[in-house]
Amino acid sequence: MTGMKYLDHRPDAALVDDLEDPDEVRTDPEREKTWDWFLKTFLPSLSDPIGSWIRVLGTRRGNGSLPQRLDERDWPTVKFPIEYLDEAGERRATWPSKFPLPKVDLMKADYRGDMHTWAQEFMCEAMSAADRIFTREMFRVEPRQRRWEPVYAMIDPARTVGRNSA
Repeated sequence: MTGMKYLDHRPDAALVDDLEDPDEVRTDPEREKTWDWFLKTFLPSLSDPIGSWIRVLGTRRGNGSLPQRLDERDWPTVKFPIEYLDEAGERRATWPSKFPLPKVDLMKADYRGDMHTWAQEFMCEAMSAADRIFTREMFRVEPRQRRWEPVYAMIDPARTVGRNSA
């Protein structure tokens, strides 16, 4: 990569598409290795690391992933989640002709029980397993014979939207 040239010219444009494979980027050291390669090998291989045309396409595969780090370092970033909330708080499809909301709902139903993957792959939200407040191992399901008994529920509507919101 560092010696890549055509005659006497180094590349002045680059398109990086899904550099991080979901099977390869699982741990923080592996994410750090990808970031080091990007800074120490890829960028210096360009004719002008600051002025070259560079586009990085990819899914944020957890905090510390390449797209996440570039966003944190103020690289111009555009995210296209499959759906979003408009100004009135109504759900809208980002690409309604290809993925209308009923189709989005059908797709989302396939990810019940693994909303982390849904958020990462379709909503452009980076999250690592270490960042999860609750893990799958914390939930225990014990089937039992139901009989009449009172059932109580408590709902605490969150006033904010964020990582620590209810």
